[in-house]
Amino acid sequence: MSCLPCLDHLSRDDYADVYEPSEDTFLFIDALDKELTRIADAKPTRILEMGPGSGCISVHLLQQLQKRAVQCLPSCLLIDINPKAVTAALKTAACNGVGQHFDGLQGDLFRAIRPRQTFDMMLFNPPYVPSPAEEMCEGGIAAAWAGGVDGREVIDRFIQQAPDHLADGGCIYLLSERRNKPEEIRQLFKQKGFCSEEVLHRRAQNELLNVTRFWRVGWGESACDVNS
Repeated sequence: MSCLPCLDHLSRDDYADVYEPSEDTFLFIDALDKELTRIADAKPTRILEMGPGSGCISVHLLQQLQKRAVQCLPSCLLIDINPKAVTAALKTAACNGVGQHFDGLQGDLFRAIRPRQTFDMMLFNPPYVPSPAEEMCEGGIAAAWAGGVDGREVIDRFIQQAPDHLADGGCIYLLSERRNKPEEIRQLFKQKGFCSEEVLHRRAQNELLNVTRFWRVGWGESACDVNS
């Protein structure tokens, strides 16, 4: 497992309101490490992390790109419906020496940004746990994990909105769990002209997690297998 960024600035009280890094976080970070050469070669300039929680995932990515002596680190926008998560994630970036590359907004998915604002890469570790509708309305820490029916309600909204904000040749890394019906997710993206490839999967107690890369032609490949 890859090393996490320093989180000494976050206390137990902070984790009452902000999602604490867990097995899904660790898997996502390991998946990005596996893809690091591909990401560095693609030279993204604008990255979006949706639902950053503590900020571990995108901060780790920028640290790894920095270690590779990438000449110009990308800018990274963090969007979370929980304002305390935005604050925590920006602190994580600052405390790990990459704060100048980060900005943060509180909002519900893409409503927080301009209609035609685009990104070269998106990262999303979504709320994926199947849950009653009332839990999705609680706000606060519940917003980090409560995913509604099949754990898919936020994921499906993301799939509908994300293509309009992905630059040509862009790439999306999305985590899902077996109960989210990952094959259906891949088909929904396929209907929107995306290719897909599972990057990494792992069992964590009763969950089977995976991180999948979705891309349009141009992300390091001239064509894609439509059956991916």
